[in-house]
Amino acid sequence: MEAVRITAIIFLALLKITAFGQIKTAAGQVIRFAQMDLFIRHQMDSLKLPGASVAIIRNGKIIYERSFGYANIDSLKKVDQQTIFEAASLSKAVFGYFILKLRQDRKLQLDLNQPVYHYFSYPDIVGDERNERVTASMLLSHTSGLPNWREHGKLTFKLTPGLQYFYSGEGFEYLAKAVEYLTHTNSCTFDSLFQQEVAIPLSLHHFGYVGNPYLARHKAYGYYSNAKDSKGELRPVPDYFGAAHTLHTNAHDYALFLTAIMKGKGLNKANVDSLLKPRVQTRFPDNNLQNVFYAYGFAVEKTPFGTRYMHTGNNGNFTGGFMFFRDKQLGYVVLTNGDHGIELDAKLAHLMTYGFSSTNK
Repeated sequence: MEAVRITAIIFLALLKITAFGQIKTAAGQVIRFAQMDLFIRHQMDSLKLPGASVAIIRNGKIIYERSFGYANIDSLKKVDQQTIFEAASLSKAVFGYFILKLRQDRKLQLDLNQPVYHYFSYPDIVGDERNERVTASMLLSHTSGLPNWREHGKLTFKLTPGLQYFYSGEGFEYLAKAVEYLTHTNSCTFDSLFQQEVAIPLSLHHFGYVGNPYLARHKAYGYYSNAKDSKGELRPVPDYFGAAHTLHTNAHDYALFLTAIMKGKGLNKANVDSLLKPRVQTRFPDNNLQNVFYAYGFAVEKTPFGTRYMHTGNNGNFTGGFMFFRDKQLGYVVLTNGDHGIELDAKLAHLMTYGFSSTNK
């Protein structure tokens, strides 16, 4: 009987923590878990988001995890902690970490400030003299002059390399091809190296660019808000490594990745500093932010409460984002299987920075 009583006390204590736990914003405002639940549900209803997974970090630990809505509307399958989402362009931050980890562990001999063509001849743009200026640093910071994606199957430069910011998924794919060559891997086996260098050491159990049975079995359907039916789309998890967009995971594992950056886990301080160092000024169009800089896979913005790091992801019917303060060890990640998750991310970024105000209720 005593054991039963103790178990009941523990259960009630955990229930109380779950129901009445607190989140503190960068501005210092306290938000109860129940308030956050209501806020997210309201935003999802307004934005017509079918499902979402949210994890919030405080003091370098995940303190809030919630699953909302449906992974499959037609079958009424709800989003849960096992549900897998396309991380879309949140893949870029992870890839930047991966590159610096390979260099730190001396598994990649690549000077980030030397032209990549010295190491690898990229057939898609061979013969264009502008390629001789492109460095890995430019590719990671969107200053290579390459387009986001090629048109009509042909890759051509949009701008002179190194002059200014121009968002480029192609740049990340170019660098991935070069690193595959230098590490004697290919688009199918490159993820195995990623697992060894990043996912396994950081205990990211469901965190991969290339498909496996678990990711395929638990992947959510993707939905467009203006679709005529509710069946959605179940895209297969790719069988190739797409550095810019193919990461598949859940909010829990991505939040663990962010805590690793905050705590300097896996990368030493010098490399974390390099990863997050502002490289080029830009206007980040998805969130309509001003005075934003870009690092190696991260957007960087100074606020009255410190510097915050962020990124959005948009694969069409999978959208979301993250934001964190490194010094405060505070942040969140949100993943959705709808086409308006970037708007939810913007609301969360404002809320987690400034707290509730008349502009985001």
